[in-house]
Amino acid sequence: MNLWKLLWRSLAYYRKTHLWVVLGTLISTAMLVGALVIGDSVRHSLQQIVSDRLGTTEFALSSEDRFFEARLADDLAKSLGTTVAPLLQTRGMAIAEGGKRRVNSIQVVGIDARFGEMGGAEDFYSQIAPDEVIVNRQLAERLGVEKNDEILLRFQKLDAMPKDAPLSLDSESAVARRFRVRGIALDSEFGSFNLKADQVIPSTAFVSLSGISREMGFAQKANVLLVSEREGNPLDIQIVNDASRDAWTLADSGLELREIHGKTIVELRSSRIFLDPSVVDGALSLSESAQPILTYFVNELRRGERSTPYSFISAPGAPVVPPDMKDDEIIINEWLARDLQAGAGDRLQLTYYILGPRRDLEELNSDFRVKAVVPLRGIYADKDLLPDFPGLADEANCRDWKPGIPIDLDKIRDKDEDYWDDYRGTPKAFVTLAAAQRMWANRFGNVTAVRFPGLKKDDVQKNLKKAIDPSGLGFIFRDLKSEGLRASSQSVSFAQLFLGLSFFIIVAALLLTSLLFVFNTENRTEENGLFLALGFSSKAVRRLVLREGAVLVVLGSLLGSFAGILYNLLILKALETVWRGAVGTSVLHFHFKLSSILLGASAGMVAALFTIWLVTRRQISQPISGLQKGLAKVETIWKKKPGMSLLVGISSLLAVLFILVVTDVGRGENAFTFFFIAGSLLLVGGMALANVMLYKLGRNTRGVPLSLLNLGARNNARNRMRSITLIGLLACGVFIVFTVGANRINALKDAERKDSGTGGFALYGESSIPVLYDLNSQKGKQFYGLERPGTIDVSYVQFRLKEGDDASCLNLNRVSTPPLIGVDPEELSRRKAFTFAETTDEVNPGNLWSILEQNLSDGTIPAVADQSVIVWGLGMAVGDYLTYLDEKGETFQLKLVGGLANSIFQGKIIISEKAFIQKFPSISGYRLFLVEAPFEKMDEVRESISWAMQDQGLDLMAASTRLAEFNTVQNTYLSIFLILGSFGLLLGSVGLGIVVWRNVKERQGELALLRAVGFTKKSIQAIILSEHIGLLIAGIFYGILAALLATLPSLLTPGAEIPYLIIFIILIIIGLNGTIWTYSAAYFATKKDLIPALRKE
Repeated sequence: MNLWKLLWRSLAYYRKTHLWVVLGTLISTAMLVGALVIGDSVRHSLQQIVSDRLGTTEFALSSEDRFFEARLADDLAKSLGTTVAPLLQTRGMAIAEGGKRRVNSIQVVGIDARFGEMGGAEDFYSQIAPDEVIVNRQLAERLGVEKNDEILLRFQKLDAMPKDAPLSLDSESAVARRFRVRGIALDSEFGSFNLKADQVIPSTAFVSLSGISREMGFAQKANVLLVSEREGNPLDIQIVNDASRDAWTLADSGLELREIHGKTIVELRSSRIFLDPSVVDGALSLSESAQPILTYFVNELRRGERSTPYSFISAPGAPVVPPDMKDDEIIINEWLARDLQAGAGDRLQLTYYILGPRRDLEELNSDFRVKAVVPLRGIYADKDLLPDFPGLADEANCRDWKPGIPIDLDKIRDKDEDYWDDYRGTPKAFVTLAAAQRMWANRFGNVTAVRFPGLKKDDVQKNLKKAIDPSGLGFIFRDLKSEGLRASSQSVSFAQLFLGLSFFIIVAALLLTSLLFVFNTENRTEENGLFLALGFSSKAVRRLVLREGAVLVVLGSLLGSFAGILYNLLILKALETVWRGAVGTSVLHFHFKLSSILLGASAGMVAALFTIWLVTRRQISQPISGLQKGLAKVETIWKKKPGMSLLVGISSLLAVLFILVVTDVGRGENAFTFFFIAGSLLLVGGMALANVMLYKLGRNTRGVPLSLLNLGARNNARNRMRSITLIGLLACGVFIVFTVGANRINALKDAERKDSGTGGFALYGESSIPVLYDLNSQKGKQFYGLERPGTIDVSYVQFRLKEGDDASCLNLNRVSTPPLIGVDPEELSRRKAFTFAETTDEVNPGNLWSILEQNLSDGTIPAVADQSVIVWGLGMAVGDYLTYLDEKGETFQLKLVGGLANSIFQGKIIISEKAFIQKFPSISGYRLFLVEAPFEKMDEVRESISWAMQDQGLDLMAASTRLAEFNTVQNTYLSIFLILGSFGLLLGSVGLGIVVWRNVKERQGELALLRAVGFTKKSIQAIILSEHIGLLIAGIFYGILAALLATLPSLLTPGAEIPYLIIFIILIIIGLNGTIWTYSAAYFATKKDLIPALRKE
């Protein structure tokens, strides 16, 4: 018989005990393989979502509120040799069943057949009629609509002139239109289209591009371009941006060149009224004779008791305004001179409105001295100086004026109507450009036109196209597909996550494997001793045992690989259903890499083989005589005093006392860290002192009454290191399960506290359509109907919003440009809202929010974000920098100066409103709101505000509900850990039963002696139970005691909710499980007659 034949016979003979070794290896390998495959599946699913939401799109341009000609897509397509689709994208809301069903914050996308071509569904999206809409599956389900149903869409009306610009209209901010549902777009039909890196599919309504353009008030305009992949010769971002620059025209930025004054002058205007500074710089670089012009509407010109209402004043430069004219001088025409009875040298006062950030009107005055009176003809009667101010320029008479400022029509006289009829908006007075810009410059620009005397229109257009960089106007393509794939590849590693969550199961399974194999080999000590006695070398015997173990491990690993795939499918199903809060999507696909399975199986095999090698090496090294007699080497009382244990125990307890004295349990993030350290030290110190106690118990033999309990305790002292190991394993498991479970957060708890994650605010809301006014002002309340009962005694904090990729825990992708929100820091500072988990040295501890208004020494903009966003969403730390592109296409940096503790701002970056306006001047209005209201009236307030602002598509919810959405992710992970960790502890308690079995087998002679001197089997079983149940209780006790100290700050944390009942039930189950396995092991180990074992003594 050779060794291999002996091996196979041995495997067959001991198949029952080997089955348990295979099972232990199977479990540990399944956990390893399953965790790695889960990582593969989630990452593949995120990459599939990128493909589904982008189709063949590789590059994209989104100019938001700046529109370009849709024909730009045709020109780019010819230049690049690939499909380019123009879109008109805006925000809105969908309403069905007469208002019974409403979905806010949807994306409304104007498309044509080219969009369908990029999504592989050209026929599905072709020839959409103006009254038809295609809704995606998400919107259809939320609205409860089907094909051919009718819905109402209300969407933001995008205007060329920003709503915060002076003299812009505050009306017509939205368009409402009924549509018939032509079809429902599935994910496979480009229904998941989204430019943001997010696995959550937005609710989308697709309408006709030409139809929505007409609803907006212009023809064939777009604000998004999608560039498809090019086959054969791939594109890169530089090629696309260069082609875009070549195809771009002035009209694509709302710029217009027109010839005036008998075609002797070419004038540059903008549909935005105020020319962008970069456009002005480019225009003035063309010619030294280029003249910038600024014309404005004033409320009144006054001289003494005489006044003229509502007039236009202009700064047209030479020859109207002579070069030597001073900034405090003014030229008036003869009509105004007669009306005011003014002449050269007289003093005039101009009264005009300045529009603030919240459309707050401030009426200012400026004094001038009349330099000259000029005739109302020739260059002084230039109607073309009037910009196309909405509500003014196109009106037939003065009483039809409806500008974006209040006008008292009673002040308009007949002579004013006559002037309008004869001269339209011809300016009545002229000032220097410096004076005009001092009074009327704003964040949108300080020039309303540029004139080019003596130049030809074609020449100006050609040179101006070269002088203006479209990227300075926001016309920049992004490599959307690469960004999406990069975000998905750097996403949360579910492989690492589930390896961590499954840690106790893996350790417990490996422990079971080693215990079972040890038990098996120790049962075969006589056999191994016989091999050595027959002349086999210890190396050969060890190799035989290892080969036998290797076969079991390989078999267990192979079966574990298949079990790991089944485990992965089970986890994916749970992540799509009961654990959906951890991923935020139900679109998860099974996927695996062979390398992951091989890695998991190999890791399982190596871990199990290493464990088997350790125990085999120790067992074979025992004397041959002992092995032949079947004697195991029994640990006797350790002679060495546990001096080091005593030192560690006392030092740990002193360190715990020091932490308790110097740390404020209720303050800051550091309290959690220090108390966790204190709990860990208490656990280590407790284990060390337990070792000392067992030593003392083993040494003290006098005066101890003889009882079953004392016999069990002394046996624990006899095998002191084994006892400490068991206590330590159980205590560590209980400690970690308890402390992790204690991090659960209940957003409803302490939600009214200012230092909580809600900031003490009752409601949180985001609107589809921007709110232009201060809702705390009388004007704002009147304009939006917030004078209803239930909305009077509330206050609002308003935020501007720049869209970006969600960086909260609800998004699995790793993003780089989260949404920016701008706020007046004083609004949060005076309320002392929210708690900072960490700040940089620049932050004033007495006024934390004031940092947002400071100018940092490095020139960056201070920013605050939720701590979890900084660490997990961005992979950064407080003090790091974020890079953004502003409206001009220029990069700027934000410095993360503070991290908020678990707040409703997860996913967003907070900066000051002043900095926000500076970088994004064209973003008008506010779209994010915090509402301060009595919590006992919260439902009433929410209902009243939602009703009043339904046309703005305000999605209003309890702030605690918003916080709970984020906490769901953390709580879900903790629930998973509790379940998997508890399963690991259950396996560990099974290991306790195996240890009992092993101890009993080792002590057969000792137990036989007890039986011989009169102890009954039940008495012997009671001794064994008292011995090991004591270890079980001690492990649970030490773990709970240390965990209670470690989680003490959680008791005082706003919103913290320790699930004591769940943890208590888990501990009871673990205790009962351990007791059952211990009793079973003791019962079956002593079931047979023990007396024959005395013959071996």
